[in-house]
Amino acid sequence: MKFELDSPIDSEPRPYDNGQAGCQNMGACSTRRGNGACEAASCCSGSLVATASVRHPNSALFQMLLPLSKADAQALQPVFDACVDYAMLQDGQPFQPDAAEREFEAIPPGFPSAGKHVFGLKDSSGSLVGLLEGLAGYPSDDIWFIGLLLVVPRARGRGVGTLAFDALQQRIGAEGRYSTIRLAVLEENQAALAFWRRLGFSFLEKSPTAQFGVKFHGRHVLQRALRDDSQVARST
Repeated sequence: MKFELDSPIDSEPRPYDNGQAGCQNMGACSTRRGNGACEAASCCSGSLVATASVRHPNSALFQMLLPLSKADAQALQPVFDACVDYAMLQDGQPFQPDAAEREFEAIPPGFPSAGKHVFGLKDSSGSLVGLLEGLAGYPSDDIWFIGLLLVVPRARGRGVGTLAFDALQQRIGAEGRYSTIRLAVLEENQAALAFWRRLGFSFLEKSPTAQFGVKFHGRHVLQRALRDDSQVARST
């Protein structure tokens, strides 16, 4: 698998790219499967997060950024299965039955496994309603790359994507090692592009067209400076 921003990689969106559309790879959030490039959305990479409202739900409804490991793959697979709309947008086919397991294995060659992070999003009942995946220190030490942000259909429209991003900013901001958050969005995923732009991301570059499943996409690489403005957002 190749993880250069302009190369196809192996899973849903990530580019390590982010494709976030309905499933919020949240916004494109956004990454890697078969011979498809990752998007983030983005977030995700691949990232369909764009379908989430900018309203913030009561934080008690969601336990943001619950660290997951490969042992949680079986519990995470239903999130991929539920986001068939994003899978069809990105790959032109449903996610594979082992998509969750492969999510934990998708790491750029030579990149330390400790820098790979997969977080689950849970509702008040304890059910997983989404995930956020990314790489800390990729493609350079001061960048946190969001590879994938997915939110299941029943949990969309509640501001989950925005809240998850706020939680991520707080988490990585506290570490004091990163200055920039970056992701890539499928060009076709206009909703995701709009979502990330509302969160302050700006266009960096366009990646060459790459294959995702049975489809081909161009990707927009976006980035923004890291700043902990989530508290300001909640007060407005």
